Amino acid sequence: MGSPSTHRLLTVALGEAARMSVLSVDYRLAPEHPYPASLQDCTAAYSWLLSAGIASKNIVIAGDSAGGNLTLTTLIKLRDSGIPLPAGAVCLSPPTDMVADESFFENAETDPVLADVGLFWWVPAYRAGADPRDPLVSPIYADLRGLPPTADSCKYV
Repeated sequence: MGSPSTHRLLTVALGEAARMSVLSVDYRLAPEHPYPASLQDCTAAYSWLLSAGIASKNIVIAGDSAGGNLTLTTLIKLRDSGIPLPAGAVCLSPPTDMVADESFFENAETDPVLADVGLFWWVPAYRAGADPRDPLVSPIYADLRGLPPTADSCKYV
């Protein structure tokens, strides 16, 4: 769920605060388009910016919730593909671990979305059978060395 329209207030506020233009990516959503569709869309959008002549040093990738996960996985995919990385990233409450274990239930009080609906519907719909420990699904399992700086507001769950 979510789109550039539903997140317009956030993206405008981020753009104003950073004094930067914003490209909000309308990436494909699960369950109709499970992993890796949204990751492919995000890396394609970044590559399009580069092809339009925007230098990587002038780009910051940002996202909240699932978009925060995609921010991290996009950085990992770009690095591993040898594509120049952006100047930085902003992640707002990204789900970084798609392995359904006790922590989902232990954290239910502070994250009722992922610990309830997320565990039983959103996570399986997104993964569609993909290994939950794949770093491009669960960036908590990735080697994060060499990635650009991320904002202090990153919160790993």
